[in-house]
Amino acid sequence: MRTVRSPWSLWTEHDGVVHNSHVGVLVDDGQGLLLVEKTNPYFPYQATKFASREQLKQYMLASLSAGFE
Repeated sequence: MRTVRSPWSLWTEHDGVVHNSHVGVLVDDGQGLLLVEKTNPYFPYQATKFASREQLKQYMLASLSAGFE
């Protein structure tokens, strides 16, 4: 079995300033996706398991609309 790990970050713009809003590592083990993320420097890391990329996409879109800060 091959496990794939992908680092990623989400950049956003607020009042003309671009900043890194979100950082994480996505692990695909062939049976699902594990997202390990840091959404705020004051909060601990969080790990969430997703069954599909569509489920992950919906989570990220909901997080964007709620705001990370």
